[in-house]
Amino acid sequence: LTFFISSIREVMEVLLFGQTNDHIKALQDILKYEGLFPTNITSTGYYGAITAKAVLQWQKKHAVAPVEELDSLAGRRVGNKTIIKLNQLYA
Repeated sequence: LTFFISSIREVMEVLLFGQTNDHIKALQDILKYEGLFPTNITSTGYYGAITAKAVLQWQKKHAVAPVEELDSLAGRRVGNKTIIKLNQLYA
């Protein structure tokens, strides 16, 4: 888990709805840990609707940006503000 989050910090890779990769899989594991992603669903690394819903909840919980900005993105993007907060908590 730390390996992937460290990789996100190093490359500052923005994660987007519709993508599939190991960074998203690590993110899904974090979202499960925080109780925001269903534990009965496998962390596949695919950024779909379930991940987007959980990302939005996580972003609001950790106040990474104004609510209006977060609502407009609907959890469909993990940008630099979210990556920085993830690294503060999990790197």
